[in-house]
Amino acid sequence: MLNTDGDLPHHLAVGKYVLQGHLPPIVDIFSYTRNGVSIASHKWLSGVFFYLAYIIFDERGIVILSALLIATTFTIIYSDGVKRTGTRIPVFVLVAWGAAITSLHWISRPRLFTMLLFAVWLILNERLASGKKVVIWLFPAIMLLWNNIHGEFIAGFLVTGATLAGWIWEYFFDRSNVDIKIGKRLGIVLASITVVTVVNPVSFRALFTVANWLGNDYLMSHTNETIPPNFANPVFYILLAFIIFSIFLLVIKREKLPARMAVY
Repeated sequence: MLNTDGDLPHHLAVGKYVLQGHLPPIVDIFSYTRNGVSIASHKWLSGVFFYLAYIIFDERGIVILSALLIATTFTIIYSDGVKRTGTRIPVFVLVAWGAAITSLHWISRPRLFTMLLFAVWLILNERLASGKKVVIWLFPAIMLLWNNIHGEFIAGFLVTGATLAGWIWEYFFDRSNVDIKIGKRLGIVLASITVVTVVNPVSFRALFTVANWLGNDYLMSHTNETIPPNFANPVFYILLAFIIFSIFLLVIKREKLPARMAVY
């Protein structure tokens, strides 16, 4: 969990620097060849959390924190699944299956915070889209935290944006089943999280950094999260099986799938 790549020492260095009383660095202060070059320190808060764990329990603290993030993520998913379906064993099997798939990325990096925040976001977003009672301010609060923890906060935009797009589709083509209040609440959430994303050490540059990362062919082809799975590799068989099973469920339950979820 600790030595897959060289990112963790950098996150620890940033966390230590901030906890010493400095503002999150907006220029490179650790690199010899690029010292002083502008950077978007959009992961500084995860570095703080990791370094706090390191202070308390040294390297073991980092592993404990990582394990807690993983366990909390799938406990939340399991609890929500049981609440929605009323069944335990099928939900447990599916959650364990999904956990096994994500285990390829179980390393002590900021992405573990994203796994947890993304799970919470999906649950809250679905409740909002279903017209259930949800405290709206939770979305900008989570995004404020996420925006300073990991660059994949953009996933929250994609989920809520896709849900709103599905609502708009239903509004124009199946208006009889549309709740105007849901559309307004989705719009408010999308607007509020957009405003919140500028609350970080580099303001709009965090968004530009993520956009540039997504447009960089080299980085996209050398980052585990964005490399397309090679299904000829046995390690990805479990993912392939899950995709096939998911398609099967969509086919047999397609009449119960609203347009907003189809777009999502």
